[in-house]
Formats: sequence, structure tokens, C-alpha cells
Amino acid sequence: MSFAFTFHKVEGQTLAKVVVDVNPRPFAPHLLHSGLFTAISRVRRSENIRFMPLQPGCKDLNHLLKLRPPDDLYEWLDGFDADGGEGQRWNVEKAKAAHNKHLLKQGKNRGKERGCKSKPQKKPVC
Repeated sequence: MSFAFTFHKVEGQTLAKVVVDVNPRPFAPHLLHSGLFTAISRVRRSENIRFMPLQPGCKDLNHLLKLRPPDDLYEWLDGFDADGGEGQRWNVEKAKAAHNKHLLKQGKNRGKERGCKSKPQKKPVC
């Protein structure tokens, strides 16, 4: 017996085994970095992950090399400070500074409080 789930349905769950289809899709929704991360992080052991074989006519999986996390993730991670060896604490001022630095780098400094949206990823080509 088998079941199919979307990446969204399994967020926060732990699965015994997972089979992931990373083939390029000619229609939406296309595979994103966040979806792939969610799919492969649902199991505790890597030997419980299987990937679907390549579809006929698809020569490689080079489209996976183009997957990138959104810039917002890097800004959020830049907000963490070490707190003396007991873990890390999130520093909102440090995160805002990283966000503003990103906006300046992109030439889109529209104010400190506006969110930075990541660009949608292009349709993969097989």
C-alpha cells in the first residue's frame, strides 16, 4: 500500500520512509529548494530516502543545481548570535542589519521595515 503527499502536508511530520520525485515538471508547481529540503528531511535515516528514476527523455538532473534557498533565509540566519557556548539566540537588530545590507546590495533600499521577497525560480528544462 502506498500514499502520496505534497511537501506541504508532511511539514513537521516524521515519516518512516519517503520516495521523492525530483524530475523536472513542465507544469506548476515546479520543484523549489524548500520543497526538496522538506521532502528529504522528513526521515531520520538517509537510507530511508528513495528517488524516482529519470523520466523518459530526461538526460540528467542538472535542474537541481539551480535550486537556491530564498535570500530571506540567509538574512534570518545572519540574525543569530552565539551566547557564550550555550547555544544561539536570535538578535532582531542583527537580522535587520543583514536585511538592509541585502537591500542595498540589490539596489532596492526601500526602507528598513519592508520585507525582501525572493525571486520566483524559473521553469526547469529537461
